[in-house]
Amino acid sequence: MRERRRLEDAAPRLAREVPSLKTLRLALSFRRGELKLLDASYVRVVVVSTAPALFDIACADSTCRDGGHPLTEPMLKALRAGLTHFSGEVPCRGAAGTSGTNCNSVLIYEADATYE
Repeated sequence: MRERRRLEDAAPRLAREVPSLKTLRLALSFRRGELKLLDASYVRVVVVSTAPALFDIACADSTCRDGGHPLTEPMLKALRAGLTHFSGEVPCRGAAGTSGTNCNSVLIYEADATYE
C-alpha cells in the first residue's frame, strides 16, 4: 500500500496530462479463463482535478504475487485522442499459486469520458 501511494504521488496529474478532460468513469471487472469474477466487479468515478495519471489496477486473484493490470498506457492514449467511450482487456502480469505459473486473470474495462 505504501508503494502504491508513493507511485500515485510521483505520477503526473491527469488534469495536466489531458487538460480538456472533464469527467471519467471506469467500469472494471475481472475474469479467470472464461469465468467472470462477479464479486470483483466495480465502478470507479475518477476525480479528474486531483487524480494521478496512473491506472495500474491490482489483480483480483488473492493468490497472485507481483501482479496487476497495467492500464495507464491504453487509458492515456484513448483520453488524449478524445474518445468518449472505449473498452478493452488487460492480462495480469503476475504469478499465481504456489507453483508460480502465470496468473490468468484478465481485467475487462469500459470507460466513459467527457471533455470541455
